[in-house]
Amino acid sequence: MKRHVLAFCTLVCASLFFVSCSKDDTAVGTANLMVVNLSPNGSNIDVSVNNQAFVSNLAYPNNSGYKATASGNANIIVTPTGSTTSFLNGTMTLDNNTSYSFYVVDSSHERKASFTRDDLTAPASGKAKVRLLHLSPNAPNIDVSFNGSAATNFSNRGFNDFMTNASYHAFTEVDAAGATLQVKLAGTSTVIATLPVVTLTAGKIYTFIIKGFAGGTGTQALGLEVITHN
Repeated sequence: MKRHVLAFCTLVCASLFFVSCSKDDTAVGTANLMVVNLSPNGSNIDVSVNNQAFVSNLAYPNNSGYKATASGNANIIVTPTGSTTSFLNGTMTLDNNTSYSFYVVDSSHERKASFTRDDLTAPASGKAKVRLLHLSPNAPNIDVSFNGSAATNFSNRGFNDFMTNASYHAFTEVDAAGATLQVKLAGTSTVIATLPVVTLTAGKIYTFIIKGFAGGTGTQALGLEVITHN
């Protein structure tokens, strides 16, 4: 897996630039890009790629599904729906024949861009593939286990830490079955949330996202978003 780096710049318009490193910056084909709105109290968003409308009126916590776009350097601009003033404006390098997820994260006044490179290689027979992203802005570091097990499936995950730890982009193979997720304070047995049963189907690939706010209510409550990639 290639290492990706985000460079943050402050402009007059207070836009955020994000840059992914790649060996080849020229557009040579197509990539697949999914946009996910994970800002719990943010507005619906519109997204353009290279000055072409890509996603419109995307509400939290929804995603666009994968859409084809040219590989190479992609200028991505994110704007609140109904506004002409962007809050994210930057360039991301997309490799040919590769899939990515692009996340708008954090609370409304701190929104930033994050992304994952998505390996959609099929799992072994009878298995599903899963990964976990911690995207609750005010929740502490967490451990996550399946079905009340004392064993930990995902350890010491912090908010948005997959941007500095590329290994968290990777999926893990697990048995295809129903799973209840328990969220614990990292390094303890203290359960802070028990999330609904998720049915994992053989051959499928999933991203589990811890979303919302710790102590939040309604649509902003701490919870689980599941993206099925295939």
